Amino acid sequence: MSPTGLGRVRVLLLCGVIALGCAIRVAPAPVFRITIIDAETGRGIPAVELRTTDARSFWSDSAGVVALADPALMDRSVFFEVLSFGYRFEPGFESWRGVALEVAPGGSAVLLMQRENVAQRLYRVTGTGIYRDSLLLGDWVPFQPREPVPAGADSVFTALYRRRLYWVWGDTNLLSRPLGILRATGATSLLPWRGGIDPERGVDLHYLRDGAELRALVDDAHPVIWLEALRATRDSRGRERLFATYRKIVPPMETVELGLAEFDDSRGVFRIVSPYPAGAPVVAAGQVFRHTEAGTAYLRTDMDVRSRDAAEAVRDLSSYEAFTPVRPGARLSDGASALERDADGRLVWGWKRDAPPVPYEVWDALEASGAVSPRERPYRLIDVETGETIVPHHGSIHWNAYRGRWVMIRGRVGGSSSYLGEIYYFEADTPLGPWAYGRKIITHSRDVRAPLGRTVRDTYSFYNPMQHPEFDREGGREILLEGTFTTLFTEPPARPVPAYDYNQIMYKLALDDPRLFLPVAVYRVPGEPPRHRTLAALAEEGGAPPREVAFFAPDRPRAGTVPVREVAAASPRLVAGDAAEGAPVRFHCAPDESPPPATVPLYEQVDAAGRFTYTTEAPVGPASILCRVWPAPVDYDTLRLEIPLPQEPGAPGSLGASACPESCPTAPTSPPPASPSP
Repeated sequence: MSPTGLGRVRVLLLCGVIALGCAIRVAPAPVFRITIIDAETGRGIPAVELRTTDARSFWSDSAGVVALADPALMDRSVFFEVLSFGYRFEPGFESWRGVALEVAPGGSAVLLMQRENVAQRLYRVTGTGIYRDSLLLGDWVPFQPREPVPAGADSVFTALYRRRLYWVWGDTNLLSRPLGILRATGATSLLPWRGGIDPERGVDLHYLRDGAELRALVDDAHPVIWLEALRATRDSRGRERLFATYRKIVPPMETVELGLAEFDDSRGVFRIVSPYPAGAPVVAAGQVFRHTEAGTAYLRTDMDVRSRDAAEAVRDLSSYEAFTPVRPGARLSDGASALERDADGRLVWGWKRDAPPVPYEVWDALEASGAVSPRERPYRLIDVETGETIVPHHGSIHWNAYRGRWVMIRGRVGGSSSYLGEIYYFEADTPLGPWAYGRKIITHSRDVRAPLGRTVRDTYSFYNPMQHPEFDREGGREILLEGTFTTLFTEPPARPVPAYDYNQIMYKLALDDPRLFLPVAVYRVPGEPPRHRTLAALAEEGGAPPREVAFFAPDRPRAGTVPVREVAAASPRLVAGDAAEGAPVRFHCAPDESPPPATVPLYEQVDAAGRFTYTTEAPVGPASILCRVWPAPVDYDTLRLEIPLPQEPGAPGSLGASACPESCPTAPTSPPPASPSP
């Protein structure tokens, strides 16, 4: 064939392909809509798997929608197993958690699931195709990315900076190449009260780019650099500055350099300010929150590290302090000799420079060696439902105006259902504690039917959770939090969830959910006889700040508890149950006949003068059991905690302030489509 004839064939083939392509684009897609909704809230559930008997899987988008367009499944009855972490579909066909649907083009079905998680899954924050199926069906969606976005993003940190929310992620996957960006990526978003969309529906992220390409956020040649402890503050001239702690990483996830980086606004990248000396005892790591103490504003990371809230202090590593029992100048490698004790042998806790904090795993080693007693730990976290001790992973702490307490959201290592996929909720009266009893709010474990009638456990990881106080709703009654959803650290290895894997997922938690009515610290107030009060009750009475934790008990009526009232008489007496109605309720406790896990008797004794006293210790002499309470798992008195009385929410002082007051308006957005009726 001549070159000319060959060219004509190529042109004809190209025209045929173009014509075929046009035909495919204009032909109506045979789509069947499946909407999966939370039976309690009526909201669509993201990341629900619909699995057929021939192992095809379809996953709901962030609106809880699946656009089913598989021609092989049309015009027939199809059985779908319905699966999702933290949600349950009621058994249907022969105990299978699934349903047979009559699939047809243009048809639809609505499936209801019961939420087992306390927290409600809202949407995927990062990755591609967040509302993919909704767009295929022509539904309204909160936003549509205007440019290519990352395929995956690990571990988020945020900071309010220059009237926007800045977001930073670690290792980032791209669709364009197998190895993504390993020197961090970033984005900004408008705040809800400054024109941003309702954060309950999504976050419209504007990624930092170089042209169309995502930008590596750290200006350094080292191949792998992580950022953390993102914090904004002002310098002496009142100018805002944005800082982060950087880590240079080599395999297998080993830190070879640690230091301070500062954001260069002119270039939109972080530049390294200074590496920290090897073995620096106090560095900022993890999530950051603000706290004012004795009139001084601090930037706090986790529980036990702080620097003054000023750019000059952030740059001065020698000014950083740790809340620690280690002697200044000593190091953890010194073992028991590093611990500072007073003349009575008690650990000397305090905010100290040039003295490292003591990580949880180091406490394990010190306790195992006999250098410290079990009750000398600064805290011990306990699952209120099971009584199990929780080994903590990373998390975040923020003041919550609705509860008038500090709220900690924290992951767990080695959970009974998922190794690194369980998230807990805790409350305390100060950022240092007393921390004790928590409730699991998110799990990533589900039972899946296997061949031969077997049931196997399917798990996933969900780590490094962080709160978004700037997204608090109704004065903090509802809070939003997110974490990284990934197959990493699962055993046996999990099957990746398409588009969701290695991305951030947002949850909402309602703090008036009765499942979160946790035991809080009840203090022993000195007197003859001593009284027992929560911090809120002490504030109402105008008492002195407390020092000694007597025990823990709910300040709200938890399931299986009864109110404890104080009857005024010559000697005040506590009465449990329905008696003495009208007397003030001091706390709630569990009847002795049906003790919850981890509770102990609260004994009542009366002396010769008719004075009533109460203790959880084994009594000496005659005593009766009033009810059951939750014991203090460690000796908090050794911490010498300064526990201030509560102030008005958002007021300046030791309790800090919200990112936005309750009156901050939420930007109007287009209304979401109504959920189809079941």
